[in-house]
Amino acid sequence: MKANDKKILPILLGGGAILAIYLLYFRRKKSEVMEEQALTQEAGSGSTTYPDSQFYAWANRLEQSMFDVGTDEDAIYEIFSALRNNSDFIKLKQAFGVRNYTGGFVPGFLSDDLSLDGWIAQELDSSEINEINSILSRKGITYRF
Repeated sequence: MKANDKKILPILLGGGAILAIYLLYFRRKKSEVMEEQALTQEAGSGSTTYPDSQFYAWANRLEQSMFDVGTDEDAIYEIFSALRNNSDFIKLKQAFGVRNYTGGFVPGFLSDDLSLDGWIAQELDSSEINEINSILSRKGITYRF
């Protein structure tokens, strides 16, 4: 192996890693946009059981219950228990939208914009996610985290 090859190899490996991260990031963003479009279409086909202001209040409460250190699982369960149908869930997900997630310990410049799915995945363990899915199932809501 030549001296120049030894210098180029780390550059190629680093460039490949950066490209892979970039592609994964934008694939996730693209799938979130497609999911949001599907939710918007589905939301128009059903009626919600609460006014829009209630969904925005719940979305803010979900963010508060998962923000910073410690998670208020009971508040999360309470909100999902109040939903009555798929349209309610979709409206809540839309009201939550995409919010800046820092995880409590991460400096702001390392934060990420995540949907409700992302926040739930970051903040809850598998048994807590199963509890939410169980609540949704009992309500006849077909979405699962």
